[in-house]
Amino acid sequence: MRLEGLHRTGCIAIVSLLVFSAGCAAKRVGEATYAESAQEAYEVALGDLEAQNYEQAIAGFEQVRTKYPYSSFAALADLRIADAEFGRGRWLEAIDAYQAFVKFHPTHEKLDWAWFRIGQSHYKAIPSDFFIFPSPSERDQTEARAARTSLADYLSRFPKGENVPQAKEALGEVVDLLARHELEVANFYAKRERWTGAGWRYERVLHDFPDSRYEADATLGLANALREQGETERAAAVLEGFLAKNPPDAQARAARSTLDSLGKQSR
Repeated sequence: MRLEGLHRTGCIAIVSLLVFSAGCAAKRVGEATYAESAQEAYEVALGDLEAQNYEQAIAGFEQVRTKYPYSSFAALADLRIADAEFGRGRWLEAIDAYQAFVKFHPTHEKLDWAWFRIGQSHYKAIPSDFFIFPSPSERDQTEARAARTSLADYLSRFPKGENVPQAKEALGEVVDLLARHELEVANFYAKRERWTGAGWRYERVLHDFPDSRYEADATLGLANALREQGETERAAAVLEGFLAKNPPDAQARAARSTLDSLGKQSR
């Protein structure tokens, strides 16, 4: 009887172990199937994205994040939806989608890409004719300013990011664009001999856009506006500061000539 009881107990233990092992194996298979299915669905949508089938790609990525929310591909799907919006030129929708990715996935390995694309989307949203004829419209300038801020933010956060060269190039264009707008407004005032308003705008170019290619034009304009207002000492200081930090090129020679004329005027 005792041996029979031990035999029965041993059988039960073996059966339990087999059931437990089978359950674990099934769980692992289930997990593998879930991950593999998520990856497969993601790759199908990614193929549509690469083929520029943007609407179909977005639908596929939305299915990934809805059907497989606990897989690593759900976060990637969020990012690729933003890429699809960018790809079809819907800049504002792309900005919203990239910002959502940054907000909900703040430690993701693709975070630098999302930050870069936010800046690039603002840059793309600037009306094309604004680069030729800078508009006084606040709406147009809003996108240019947003591009400047977001591109500078990307460069600050990811100084060694792989998209740094592109970001620097775009930022330089935007800074020149905004500086040129301010310069044209300053010149508008100067032509009408409204020297106070002209001087303020020239100063704004120098203060807000110190790295723009319009520094020399703004410096000469400011010096002239100050001279016209009788502030020759300030005008001379502005020119001397410019000459001290710039090489002796054509613009520097123009600044030197203006400075020399101020010296003669003050005698």
